[in-house]
Amino acid sequence: MNPWNPQHERDDDDWSHPYESDEELEIEIVDIDDEDILPVQQSEEQGKQKGQEEYKETIWSVGSVGNLGETQQTEQTEFSEHSDEVRPMKKSTRVSLSPRFSIRQRRGQLVFTVGFASLLLIVLLGSYAPTRQTLVRTFSPPVTPTSMLTPGTDRFYIAGEPPWGHLYVDGKRVTHLPDPIRSEPPLQLSRGKHMLTWVAAPFPPRSCTVSVPPDFRVDSCDFNSFIQTTTLHSAWLFSFPVTLIDLPSNSQSALMQAAQQALDANAPSETVRVGEVYASNTAKNSLGVAKEPLTATLKYQLDTMDMAVSTCSQVLVIDNSDCAYEGQDCHLFCTAPQLFSAPFGEASAPSQMWDVLAVVSYRWDYKTLNGKVVAANQPDQPQGVTPQNHLIPLQISWDGSQWHAVSNFSQLDPGVFSGDVAMEMGPACASAISNVAGDKSLARVLPSYYLTSWVYNSADNFAAGCVGIVTLQGGMPQTPQQTPAYCLHRFGVFLAANKIAQEYFPKMPVADSYEQELARQIADAYVQTQ
Repeated sequence: MNPWNPQHERDDDDWSHPYESDEELEIEIVDIDDEDILPVQQSEEQGKQKGQEEYKETIWSVGSVGNLGETQQTEQTEFSEHSDEVRPMKKSTRVSLSPRFSIRQRRGQLVFTVGFASLLLIVLLGSYAPTRQTLVRTFSPPVTPTSMLTPGTDRFYIAGEPPWGHLYVDGKRVTHLPDPIRSEPPLQLSRGKHMLTWVAAPFPPRSCTVSVPPDFRVDSCDFNSFIQTTTLHSAWLFSFPVTLIDLPSNSQSALMQAAQQALDANAPSETVRVGEVYASNTAKNSLGVAKEPLTATLKYQLDTMDMAVSTCSQVLVIDNSDCAYEGQDCHLFCTAPQLFSAPFGEASAPSQMWDVLAVVSYRWDYKTLNGKVVAANQPDQPQGVTPQNHLIPLQISWDGSQWHAVSNFSQLDPGVFSGDVAMEMGPACASAISNVAGDKSLARVLPSYYLTSWVYNSADNFAAGCVGIVTLQGGMPQTPQQTPAYCLHRFGVFLAANKIAQEYFPKMPVADSYEQELARQIADAYVQTQ
């Protein structure tokens, strides 16, 4: 084997360094012709210098390896046709297996990664109010008595619920609470520590401490809101929210009973004509058919179960798929005074009503005209559509001995809710909206696959039904301009109430002449308001 021949193919397992031998190395000098030497790396220009040519080869070998990554290197040897000696040249460069980055670079990368992760964790934790309060109290510097007061830090607005309560500052009752909506000047407290107490029977009193200037390490009041009124009054806003669970058990039961009575008092009824269909959880194809005139009553059943058990329609507000409103679990009544406020820009008179949202389910009872029950607790949506609860407004008051509740949809603020959202607040269209949201077959029109756009309007009698006015969305090639489709949601069933609706949704039951006329009247009432 000629180890000096670069063209020689070798077996890595059998190959050894030419100098590795237990015997003495003998070197025989032979005359080498130029044409017998094939250089691996040859100069681009074969120039002759001083009458001789030099040929260089780089010889690499891998010796016996004791540890992973350990390499051996041979010396380069230069041959000259005019020399009788073999002389070692400068050692070749070692192949580096050292880490790509230096220790300092790796240490810098580690510091950056840990710092970024810590910053992200602080941001996430800081977005959660209780954690933010804890962090502020932990890392805030101590307050000195001579600290300069930042404008507004000694001024306060109080949002206490229910509104018939009273505020006590250091045991003294505040006769008038300034209203930030009416731009009244806020309360101003002297330097030092103060105790704020909100008393609203039959709820237990709630208290928190506040310092001027604020000492976030020890103050227990919630400093999450700092507001500025239209007249440039800057102040902290402290709230004292309440829920159903804050009441004693006997008072809870009494309030739930009063709320259910208010819902029952507003339950609408409608006559089911012979041959009309209604959603049924027992009938074939989930559709019951009236064989005689029936009285259908839409019931609102209060649901005070745990938040994780039921879901609510998502039309009203962001976050209410879990039956929540602004972070409150509405199974326990969500405080929502802005739903009943005066139109935007107008100040409302102080109210002694506790404005809340409650979770309810919709059910139909069907009876004969003489009162015999034909079907009870029937759904307001067809089978196959995930049943959902809804948020419904209540106004609650306390006369000192018992609870009172009313459910009056006409008191909702039209400046806050309009369109689909307003329909969700009323019981007529809530299930229709949820049905459309949960049924993909209603989102597109076959065979063109145009997307549909729905708006809703209800009859004055909520039990009479809700009409979905369907048009095709633009943005597609030459969306045809056609008469809107009318889909009547009545007794828990969607009915195609005109020919366009039948074309769009061929599987939808077809409304009879009475139902078609009813749908047209409801739709016309909507058009007149636009």
